[in-house]
Amino acid sequence: MKQTENRSALTLLLEAFFILAGSAMYAAGVVLFLEPNHMVPGGVGGLSVIISYFSGIQTGTLVFLINLPLFALAFWKLGARFVWRTVIAVGLSSAFMNLLEPIGAVTQDPLLASFAGAGLIAVGLGIIFRARATTGGTDIVARLMKLRFPYVKTGIFILILDALVIAGSFLVFGNLDRALYSSLSVVLQAFLFDQVLYGSDSAKLVYIVSDKQDEIIRLFLKELNVGVTSIPAKGTYTGKDRTVLLCAMHRKTLPHARAMLRSVDDNAFFIVTPATQIFGEGFLRHDREEL
Repeated sequence: MKQTENRSALTLLLEAFFILAGSAMYAAGVVLFLEPNHMVPGGVGGLSVIISYFSGIQTGTLVFLINLPLFALAFWKLGARFVWRTVIAVGLSSAFMNLLEPIGAVTQDPLLASFAGAGLIAVGLGIIFRARATTGGTDIVARLMKLRFPYVKTGIFILILDALVIAGSFLVFGNLDRALYSSLSVVLQAFLFDQVLYGSDSAKLVYIVSDKQDEIIRLFLKELNVGVTSIPAKGTYTGKDRTVLLCAMHRKTLPHARAMLRSVDDNAFFIVTPATQIFGEGFLRHDREEL
């Protein structure tokens, strides 16, 4: 019991650290790279940059104010625990924005600014989402959309919402080049965000049809330490009963598996498909939260 409590306290401490670090990175990406170069990150952050341009109110303050009505919606749909995490993340990111904004542009090169800003924002958002929080705004909307369409990645929802904000920035700033740089930044954000949140395509699902299945199974188990599942099948052309071998493996293991298969049976069918999420021993834990 005490061990469980210690683990829970450690988890909360790590999540608090991740929210703090992610909020700082997100804020730096907005106010040190994008905003001073008349580029927008999309979402509430981008909307706040546009309003700040007219009103003179600090971007961080606007981010927090615009998010207030969204907190109520998140409380209703996602629960109090999620809302408090998000309130903390929004409060921290807003404070970091106001703190860092007087520093101004780190670089005035729009290409460097768009790439650096996108990298910081994407990694920051990914870290915050992994801590089961968001930076509010379109992140809350995307999280709610994820409940309705669980098969669509979160980054896609954010990309669509951010595109609408970028279109608005073009109408306000009247600078097509900066709007295009903003678009480039948002696309890169979506890509990097998915990499942080879901990981790269690091796993493969392999199907093997061979007459030398016993030897293949023995080598895969002994040399590669890869589990193999035998699936009864029947060839529709020959009408013969066959066995299809199924195994999941990390991408770095695939070249060794191919070389080993060639040494055993170079006439075997070897079908490889991507598997971005595999739950079970050696891969993802079953209790990992779906984001």
